[in-house]
Amino acid sequence: NLTGRKVIFTNAPRNYALRVLDILGISDCFELVFSVESARFHAKPSVRGFQMLLKAIKMPAHNCILLEDNLPALMTAKRLGMKTIWVSKELKKPNYVDYRLHKVLALTHLKL
Repeated sequence: NLTGRKVIFTNAPRNYALRVLDILGISDCFELVFSVESARFHAKPSVRGFQMLLKAIKMPAHNCILLEDNLPALMTAKRLGMKTIWVSKELKKPNYVDYRLHKVLALTHLKL
């Protein structure tokens, strides 16, 4: 069980994202789904999309962590001051990635 607020930031349409979360049985784990519509179609890795997300959740970037498999999105997050976690089986991580996990479930073992 991870502490802190949990928000989905997705390039998917809201209804699709909600359906996927429901099918996975994890929709109640997140306080907000910030979809591509929420970002007014400023999809990741757009800086504007991230800025809109931060405004919506009323949090400074330095208090946020982005868990992501997309390197360009992680680069934007790092430039804005977020901590970054890359989900990938690649062994070498770029310098803008703080942590690398081989699967999302490994997040529960990570000491942040």
